[in-house]
Amino acid sequence: MASVRKRKDGSYELRWIENRKRKSRYFALKREADAEKVRLSKLSSGNESGNLTVKELVASYLERQKKRVELNKLSPNTYLTREINLRKYIVDEIGELYIAALDRKYWRTFFERPQAKSRAFQIAYETLRAVLNEAVLDGLIDSNPIAGISGSRSSMRPTHDKKPRHILEKHEVEMILKVSDSPEYPPYLRPLLLVALHTGARQGELFALQWDDIDLSKRRIKISRSATMDLDGQVVDKAPKTKSSKRDIVISHSLADSLEEWHREQPDSRLVFPNANGLMLRSANFMERVFRPLVRSCGYDIDFHALRHTNASHMIAGGINIKVIQHRLGHTSIKTTLDTYGHLLVDSQDEAAEVMET
Repeated sequence: MASVRKRKDGSYELRWIENRKRKSRYFALKREADAEKVRLSKLSSGNESGNLTVKELVASYLERQKKRVELNKLSPNTYLTREINLRKYIVDEIGELYIAALDRKYWRTFFERPQAKSRAFQIAYETLRAVLNEAVLDGLIDSNPIAGISGSRSSMRPTHDKKPRHILEKHEVEMILKVSDSPEYPPYLRPLLLVALHTGARQGELFALQWDDIDLSKRRIKISRSATMDLDGQVVDKAPKTKSSKRDIVISHSLADSLEEWHREQPDSRLVFPNANGLMLRSANFMERVFRPLVRSCGYDIDFHALRHTNASHMIAGGINIKVIQHRLGHTSIKTTLDTYGHLLVDSQDEAAEVMET
């Protein structure tokens, strides 16, 4: 039986008997000594979790997730995002600690840190919860220590402060396009922004776009692939997740003219928006080195997805049928479109009220 006592210098001594020999360890905090006492107790009772570290549990989970990627049940990009954030926020900080030594009080304190509000930390938290759930199912631990705090799992979940969706006004669009034409930015940037704003296509769809996908005479862009990363961190293209993501988008005469002019500048390129080496753009590099510096220089704080929201909102403001908007955005169901942009339809209430008066 292990015991904890406070020493004169304020530290705590943990004593226990192992193989008929008295052993002891010293801790600065009582909760650390108590946690180790719990771990030793589990070991003595034959519970395997006493010797499992956080790092070992995470490694086992990631190995299973990697197999899901190989079976096309999980995208490589999702896997890499989870792995990166798990390692950064969990493994690098507490990977060597024994899972049995980390009680709910410890986890509550861990998730109260300032960075817990970031989106990346939120991803790490959600993935860690999945790691621990799997450990419970495998019988490695008795229960998930980060679930059910104060009777509700959400009561200890780190909160992510979502930024409201920014819809660009006409003068903001003009400013971004004007600055993007500056020599300090790559030549593909302005054409890329134009297509994004005119079509509402997703970033990955634009990065994977090829000239064979565009029929300028018919003013059609075919969306049939999307850029992603494989397990080796290489950018590759793949088919979209859903049938609705594969779609033809009609473009305006002005956009067709701009694309024709852009094609003349790079006639030998297969990709519409290649990097300096003729390869697909890498999202992280593009955002960090090109897009964020651009919008900051304009005085805005937006992400690339704001271009898609701007396109959708302008279509709604223009009275475009919601089914047409659903198709152009590649949403699986109209419910997705309404859930995302339905609040903008409220602005049309006055016009709707006057329909029968005309």
